[in-house]
This record gives sequence, C-alpha cells and structure tokens, in this order.
Amino acid sequence: MEPFPKLKENEFTALFVDKNTGIILDSDLKHARDNTKTYFIFESFEEAENFCETRVKEYKHLEYHIYDFKENQVKGY
Repeated sequence: MEPFPKLKENEFTALFVDKNTGIILDSDLKHARDNTKTYFIFESFEEAENFCETRVKEYKHLEYHIYDFKENQVKGY
C-alpha cells in the first residue's frame, strides 16, 4: 500500500475498504497489494464526498474514509 499522500491544505484524500473483510482496496477497487495506488486525491471535501458516495451506491461492499491534509479522518462511511 502506498504511504499517505502529501496534500495541500485545501486538499482531501479518500481510501476505500471492503466492509465485509476490512481489506484496503486499490484504485481499481480490488484488494490492495504492495506498491498499489490506494488513495484518491481531491481539491475539495465536497468533491471527495461526492466521488465516495457515488462509488458506495454502485458497489455495495464499500466503505470509505476521507482525510484532510493533517491525516485526520473527516468522514467515514
């Protein structure tokens, strides 16, 4: 899994997890392996939230976590 990305103050990142197993997913929403991209970066919280909500509606097995530039979780579902 990739390390937490360096974000600008106004950016947010999202991470998806398989809610049935707790396994972190990569950018293709498959089980993450070493050195696979796992974080999505967004220029605003609203953009991150909309992206995540759309994915969760499409893939029922997902949960997501949105983080700010200080690595604080600001929303999780």
